[in-house]
Amino acid sequence: YFAEQFRKVAAIALPGRTNILANHRPLLGVACHQGKYFAVDWTLQQALQNDTLSSISATIHGHVHWFQGLVYKNNALPVEIVVGNGGTDLDPHKMANATAIEGLHVRGVPVKRAFTSNSF
Repeated sequence: YFAEQFRKVAAIALPGRTNILANHRPLLGVACHQGKYFAVDWTLQQALQNDTLSSISATIHGHVHWFQGLVYKNNALPVEIVVGNGGTDLDPHKMANATAIEGLHVRGVPVKRAFTSNSF
């Protein structure tokens, strides 16, 4: 199901233009649990094809209860913005610090800059 949805996204994204993908669950977001970092939605990431995000400039999501901004090295992946800033006390997967995931690899690409805040 998700792979087909991502094929449609790739088909309608205009090369050389600003294309923003918005959906509920973070596509490239990262969370922390007991000191270990993991992709927020592994299932969605597995549905991506190699070229799905090639014309996407940024992705915007909610779902997890914090703000997170991620910029990837050489812009190899789109900027990831997670704006699920309601109900932060409900989310147990808090980051050790705001920039803890810089250098972590997501889909083989290191995070160049990161900011996560779960206190609003």
